[in-house]
Amino acid sequence: MHTLIHSDIAIAVLHGWLYGTFAPPNWVRAVLYVSTWALMLAGVAVLFVLVPRRKKTLSWTTQDIFVLSILSVLLLGWDSFLNDQLFGPIVSAIPVFGNLLNWIQLPDLPYMFIVVVAVITIRKPGTVTALIFIKRVLGEIMFSTHGLNVLNWPDALDEGVFTDLYILWRGEYLLSSARAIIVDGFIIGALRAIPNTIIGDAVLDPFLNGQVHTWASFIGTNIAGGGGILGNGIGNGLEVVLTAPLAIRVGRSLGIVSGGSYLAANKATTTETTTRVRESSLARSFKETPTSVVSDSQLPAHGGHGISTDPTPVDIESQKNSVTLNDREYEGEDS
Repeated sequence: MHTLIHSDIAIAVLHGWLYGTFAPPNWVRAVLYVSTWALMLAGVAVLFVLVPRRKKTLSWTTQDIFVLSILSVLLLGWDSFLNDQLFGPIVSAIPVFGNLLNWIQLPDLPYMFIVVVAVITIRKPGTVTALIFIKRVLGEIMFSTHGLNVLNWPDALDEGVFTDLYILWRGEYLLSSARAIIVDGFIIGALRAIPNTIIGDAVLDPFLNGQVHTWASFIGTNIAGGGGILGNGIGNGLEVVLTAPLAIRVGRSLGIVSGGSYLAANKATTTETTTRVRESSLARSFKETPTSVVSDSQLPAHGGHGISTDPTPVDIESQKNSVTLNDREYEGEDS
């Protein structure tokens, strides 16, 4: 009897907690919001200021900015036009499996492919952050009725800062083998999706929009709901794993590949190619040298008594004969 009473009380308390509202005081919301901005700005400073100053080879070039701009426009085009207007509705209309495919974020497959291509081809700290942030700003300029929404920019920065810090930590070992592609792929997908989901629902929406969630809806939506932690993390990770080999092929075709083994292979290939070119050049020069000597020796002497300056045995002998002949002619004239 007492056990049933205690279990009923526990269920009632749990029910009250789950369906109670997640509404912290305004000062708590403000502190969380300011802390999020400080964390994002610290990450941006590390990626774009501190690291390039310590290692000049990681500084951004004009070519990097040009490639980033093109990929940002492609990312915006897919996310705002093709996905929202075409691909997303088609996936949702698939019987039985439509909800599952949306839960694992299948419409984000080309999105993550463009992100991985940017990581492999640019290979600079902050690539994902800059790519997603530029896409966000372009979208606000082109489509938003309120213009730039600076207060909500952490929603874009949190997709890239954590991902870029992991990429920076991995260095040349990123996507360098089949096992690394699987591990890095799921971690990149999780870091791109999970912080964005938690920060958006727990910090930005309550402070900027005044949204109030029950604990049940907050936990259910963020963990198991569509676009939640599990769906985003698993889906985006799987998309990176599937698209990374194709992105690496794109990087190879452009002469830029991320990853230790690929870099070593490219370096060895470049060295071998250079050696072969040098050997062929030397062989060609050795073949051409006798021809030039013979052609020079067959040229007529200027003035009838000229001496060739080519120090070959044939020319030296001809010079001796010429000098002897000239001396004899001179002595004959004296006599």
